[in-house]
Amino acid sequence: MKIKSILKLGTLALLTAALPACSFLDTDPQIIPDDGYYNSEQKLIYGLAGVYGVLNSEALYGNYYSLQIANADDLCYFNNYNNSESRPDRYNHSAGTAAIYDTWSKLYEGIKNANRYIEAVEKTEIDPEKLSVDIGLYIAEARFLRAYYYFCLMRLYGPVVLLGEGVADFNDLALRERDRNPWDECVDWVAEECRKAAADLPLTQPDSYLGRATKGVALALRARLLLYAARPLFNGNPMYRNMTNAEGKYLFPQSYDASKWTKAAEAARDVLDLRQYELIETGNPYVDWRSSRRNGTGS
Repeated sequence: MKIKSILKLGTLALLTAALPACSFLDTDPQIIPDDGYYNSEQKLIYGLAGVYGVLNSEALYGNYYSLQIANADDLCYFNNYNNSESRPDRYNHSAGTAAIYDTWSKLYEGIKNANRYIEAVEKTEIDPEKLSVDIGLYIAEARFLRAYYYFCLMRLYGPVVLLGEGVADFNDLALRERDRNPWDECVDWVAEECRKAAADLPLTQPDSYLGRATKGVALALRARLLLYAARPLFNGNPMYRNMTNAEGKYLFPQSYDASKWTKAAEAARDVLDLRQYELIETGNPYVDWRSSRRNGTGS
């Protein structure tokens, strides 16, 4: 029996977006923010491919984020401790370990690419008649990807530095001195970005664009983020009490807020109300899992 469920939520595209199988993701990435560059749909696609492109890097779904960092979880076991290489799954890493530093850097590279792309596309004067879709769709996809990159950072590091809409100069040494925004500020900003992106994203993408962002994926990411924010780890956890940034702002909520669970539930309902996703339930968990993968979806 199949029942509607949120359990397919972000896996549908958050995983498939990392796959290079579709010709769109094989496009040579170009981020050229100069005014006047985006004068054709092909160039819009080139630029957007550059925003998607970091997903397939070694630092993210190529290896580090999806394998090495994930394997550092207490549920995983790594049996080769004779190798002296510094890696998270060997528990001998530091902030300078490639898997840690490169993942952080690559995610911010994706954010930088998204910011540059959005700024440039918003300025373009391309004739709408030359486009097969509204130009807002391209902006919405980049907006979603930027939110997803922040989500990945927050899942690993908690509060992070929000760069906002501006195009940051990563060669500016002053940027290194910027402090992290509080957790709730990060959650609110990213959740709102997901909501804005969802408003302009389609319910589905054509088969030729399998893996590109959809309305459901943006709303599912928002629901997952709000669920993370409601859990005790970052909702009044006494372990983080009195932890502040350089400005004296508390990085984490100092008291428990039960209403965050309501917000997470309402966000999950937004996904269910789309009626685009369902739970595969045959009674055999192994068959359910295998079938969901064969169908290109997740449970």
